Amino acid sequence: MSNDNGGHDASDGPNREAGRWLVVSEEAAYWYLLCVKESSSIAQRRKFLGWLLRSPEHIAELFKVHRLDSTLRRIRPTYAVKRERPLSLKLAAAAGWLAVGAALALLALEYMQP
Repeated sequence: MSNDNGGHDASDGPNREAGRWLVVSEEAAYWYLLCVKESSSIAQRRKFLGWLLRSPEHIAELFKVHRLDSTLRRIRPTYAVKRERPLSLKLAAAAGWLAVGAALALLALEYMQP
């Protein structure tokens, strides 16, 4: 089916399939985080079970999300990245401490005067 611009609707062929897959994938990630990784209420678990039983595609996608989570948890960094503050933040911090020191010096001078 063509739209007014001569293109195709998202409801046509491969675009429709890709859109449906994306929705199922996002739903699987949502349910995985809510019901598998976190604690959830009985009502939420019932909705999860209903979603899961609606389609074998849902079950397959949930397994994919689980595999991805497991794989990412096994990855260990091979090097450490040293994160330094930008110079502007270092200068701002130094200026702040200088201002505090100056304020303390002025207070000390004020109390020392008769």
